[in-house]
Amino acid sequence: MKKTSLLIFLLTAVSATTVAAAAGCAKKHQHNYSWQHSAEQHWQNCDCGDKKDEGAHIDVINNSTQASESDGKCDVCGLENYTLSFDMNGYGTAPETQTVYKGGKAVKPAPDPVDDTAEYIFDGWCTDVECGIPFDFDNTEITAGITLYAKWV
Repeated sequence: MKKTSLLIFLLTAVSATTVAAAAGCAKKHQHNYSWQHSAEQHWQNCDCGDKKDEGAHIDVINNSTQASESDGKCDVCGLENYTLSFDMNGYGTAPETQTVYKGGKAVKPAPDPVDDTAEYIFDGWCTDVECGIPFDFDNTEITAGITLYAKWV
């Protein structure tokens, strides 16, 4: 009888471990997933390290109404995106607007714009119309919609 009980116990333990391992989990627990984000990707993470639902952000439906229209939020994880636009301050041609997910970084437009009148030289992008505050593409995380202004000298 003891051998039978021990055998049943071992088979049960092996089965539970096999099921947990097959599910990508070394622990015997019910997964508790939460959304994680980067500027380009989303996924769900459990405390044990198990991941699921990895993918790129996409925004083709309105999350509130389910209509086929963009609402500024990822359709899978709900992360918000913002529009980055460029104001040329009267000279040259503006680069295309950019859509950047919350916490992401904008991409510096290339090549630099050129003044159509050849009177001015482009001297960078700024966050204010007076061009007193330069914008740092490498270190600024986008947390709201923004317009950048061309500085000309």
